[in-house]
Amino acid sequence: MSGIVLLAPAAYPEEEQFAVQKALIEIPGLGDLILKVSSPFVGREIRQNLERAFSPDLVPADYLELATLTWNRPVQIKAIVQDEANYSPAAEELSHRYNEIVTPTVIVTGDSDLEVNPERHAFSLHEAIKHSRLIVLPATGHMIPHTRPDAVLDAVDFVRAQSSL
Repeated sequence: MSGIVLLAPAAYPEEEQFAVQKALIEIPGLGDLILKVSSPFVGREIRQNLERAFSPDLVPADYLELATLTWNRPVQIKAIVQDEANYSPAAEELSHRYNEIVTPTVIVTGDSDLEVNPERHAFSLHEAIKHSRLIVLPATGHMIPHTRPDAVLDAVDFVRAQSSL
């Protein structure tokens, strides 16, 4: 019994956003200095990105506090920049194989997602995985597990039922 539940999936390549930052932080010595002095700017960026990700809902205060503490560490900033820089090449390579997925698949997206464009990603992925089920949640942003946990559980239940047929 197996299946896939994808929540606000980023499935296709995007324009590279952090090429310059990645190059700078990889310079020995200078990269570490840049990471240390960028902390105030990163904190503001974290807040803005989380507001976009949770929109139209509000960011829970405890989530914002924890994210700011953990994501603002130099090692974490470096990991995020590297992850973002490597995303598009990986997505490009994998996207040609999505039509090979045969396991039951549910794609859940929010119609108000400001982080990952639903039409570009979730709708296109649904087209590529012909047997998939697409669920578009109204007035919902990117942080579906936090803002619409019941929809996540419903999707898991659907996949579980499909995989036991």
